[in-house]
Amino acid sequence: MSKNKYYLYLAFVILIWGVIPMVTVYFYDYFSASVFNAAAALISASAFTALSWKSRHLMNRRYLLIAGITGSCYSLATIVQRIGLQYTTPSMFAFLENTSCIVVPILLVLLVKKKSHPLVWMASVLCLIGCFVLSGANFGSGFGIGEILCALAGLLFSGNIVGTGSYGKGMHVTLYLTVQMWVHVVLSTLTMLILHFVQKDGAPIEAMRMEWRPGLILALILVILISNTFCWILRTKIIQNANMTVVSIAMPLSAVVTMIMSVIAGTDTLSVQLVAGACIIVAALILSAFGEIAETKKAAQPEEVMQK
Repeated sequence: MSKNKYYLYLAFVILIWGVIPMVTVYFYDYFSASVFNAAAALISASAFTALSWKSRHLMNRRYLLIAGITGSCYSLATIVQRIGLQYTTPSMFAFLENTSCIVVPILLVLLVKKKSHPLVWMASVLCLIGCFVLSGANFGSGFGIGEILCALAGLLFSGNIVGTGSYGKGMHVTLYLTVQMWVHVVLSTLTMLILHFVQKDGAPIEAMRMEWRPGLILALILVILISNTFCWILRTKIIQNANMTVVSIAMPLSAVVTMIMSVIAGTDTLSVQLVAGACIIVAALILSAFGEIAETKKAAQPEEVMQK
């Protein structure tokens, strides 16, 4: 199957991450968002530590440096994104979150001098347009601090993708993710404490809140092990072995899955905008696939010439 299996992994991750937002909303009835994020990070970090324990002898400065930097990108992205949401609209939040589809190929050129095929560039732009249509975003209210923070989150998410795909190749996946997730534990816990102890108008910005119910805690652990552990293992394998730009273009499809689930649940209504945005993103994904095929053929030509 060669690379094809990684795209099957990608489809699975997109499906799961498309469903997870609906589940997360349920947990927010029992946990404050900062506590939920910190707890999720701790559960994942513990799971990755257990999974990578037999391979701990492989740990060296390269793991600490690369996984530490990419883990910081991921953690800071989630933090600034969450802060930015308070100062912008959900539609702009959703749109700017997916700007990685155009930022990733730009970072590849700037950081590792890797040029994408023209079809892939076209697909990246088309995907960004699809995300804009799907989210219903508009710039009518200007570009303020909320938009800046959400755009910064998109840049940081892209840094995580490019850093993992370019410098994390060949690394033991669970060991790599162990470092990443413990970085996230530290940063998310600091954020949780700051939001609890820093006050605004005499009250915490976000008070820590958590209901200790055995069934609820077990459900949280199960959800996190699937979405934040198993899916992250697959995601890292995908980024290490597949075309990073194609992956960044495909990921917004999780938003399409979320909206479909929302329509089924009756919390949203099917609209022309939703269908049009989804179709544009799918078209972008197909175009990027053709671009990757063209890149693969071009890369194989020198080898064929040498053999002749």
